[in-house]
Amino acid sequence: MSNIIDYIDWRCDLSFEASPFNELDGLIFSEFCFLDFFDIVPTEFTQNGVTVSWAVRRFFEIHPEEERIGYIIPEQIKVMAKRMAESARFSGLRLSGFVNRTDREELRQFCALSIILPDGTVFIAFRGTDDSIVGWREDFNMVFTSPIPSQVLAKEYVEKIAAQSDGELIIGGHSKGGNLSLYAGAGVGEDIQRRIRGIYNYDGPGLGSGIINSDGYRRIKDRITGIIPQASIVGMLFEHDGVYRIVKSRSVGLLQHDGFSWDVLGKRFVTLDSMSRDSLIVNKTVKAIISQMNEEEKRQLVEAMFSIFESSGSTSLTELSKNRNALIKAVLNIPPEHREVFLKTFAKIVTEGSQAIRSTPKATHRPKETSVAGEKVTKKSSSARGIPDRK
Repeated sequence: MSNIIDYIDWRCDLSFEASPFNELDGLIFSEFCFLDFFDIVPTEFTQNGVTVSWAVRRFFEIHPEEERIGYIIPEQIKVMAKRMAESARFSGLRLSGFVNRTDREELRQFCALSIILPDGTVFIAFRGTDDSIVGWREDFNMVFTSPIPSQVLAKEYVEKIAAQSDGELIIGGHSKGGNLSLYAGAGVGEDIQRRIRGIYNYDGPGLGSGIINSDGYRRIKDRITGIIPQASIVGMLFEHDGVYRIVKSRSVGLLQHDGFSWDVLGKRFVTLDSMSRDSLIVNKTVKAIISQMNEEEKRQLVEAMFSIFESSGSTSLTELSKNRNALIKAVLNIPPEHREVFLKTFAKIVTEGSQAIRSTPKATHRPKETSVAGEKVTKKSSSARGIPDRK
């Protein structure tokens, strides 16, 4: 089965005028935002900006081919970027408004990029969690803090781009970037919301019930496209109000979070009718545990977890993977108060996990694949990559 890189190869000579923006383009833009375009793409928004082809060429001039983007960030992003730069569909798109702000003191990791489509529509891409420990700490802070700093910046970013552009807006992101898209779309004023053509959340956490029930969210709800793999964990956190579709992934477990593992057919994802039983069990367990903890208990758990990482002296997952001895030493020297927090949480995991297993029916059949854009996913294509004829 094909993925978004195959999709780029297939549609490389089709302009956005010939084949309008679709959900696969949105994931491509969301992944593209993970590249470091500092000193390449203008920080201030402008309709001209720089082209995708120029930005990608400069990126590889500055960053060696062997340089990793991050410990768990797909290296396929670089392959994708090169294909984009070579394609008529993506190479001439303009990039602008690249903002990347990470602050250890404020526990903030935020990055955004604006991609200007030929008709003047601006796709605002929010980066998901990067390699930094700060980014992961901010994510976990969502459990007891609202809004987190990057959500505030996301809303302000959309407001700024809206003030400096005239066309429609599309907002999207993968993982945490999807959550920022939801928060910003629900939080901006009605005048900006009227210009939002769509919001794309690719396996990102949902929002708190307060925002889900707000007037701002209700006004934008029908323009939200939520995409999660069948074994989603991250994308099922918090509230979604049922606004999501399940897509087929070739990976297993948490590895399905990787958008490059999602199967595509034509200009759509291959969708399924149900999630995996393991995913349902994990999500039931996590939600049950969170619901039993008060705000202070949640804060203590997160602080205990990240005190271990900080004690190792690492600032990123890459450093952490290379500093395993220091990490082991930090684990062995956990303060008694933190050890108690972990033991209580582990006991809850065992209790709630057992209950979730008992209450979740065993699957009696494989998740059913559904029709996509008039094609059955079981139909073989004449294309070498299994993609149907262009339409």
